Amino acid sequence: MQRSTSERAGGSLGHRAARLFCCAPPTPVEEEVFFGCPYCLAEISMLVDPTIRAQSYIEDCEVCCNPIRIRYTADETLAVTSFDAESIEQ
Repeated sequence: MQRSTSERAGGSLGHRAARLFCCAPPTPVEEEVFFGCPYCLAEISMLVDPTIRAQSYIEDCEVCCNPIRIRYTADETLAVTSFDAESIEQ
């Protein structure tokens, strides 16, 4: 039986690819932000990526499951300069 090139090189391509891509380091610039849920007032922490200079999205509260509009901006030094978590009127 003839072995493929990838098997002769030390394993299947899938196994080698898994070694290359399975352990990517976390983004080193993520910043943890703490805020109170506008509905239930529970303290929530969230990781934001300040390399995205301005972002707005909807995230559900992990305690009461109500939707929260998250908005933040970051400056050129990758510091979060503004953060807002507000209720979405239903």
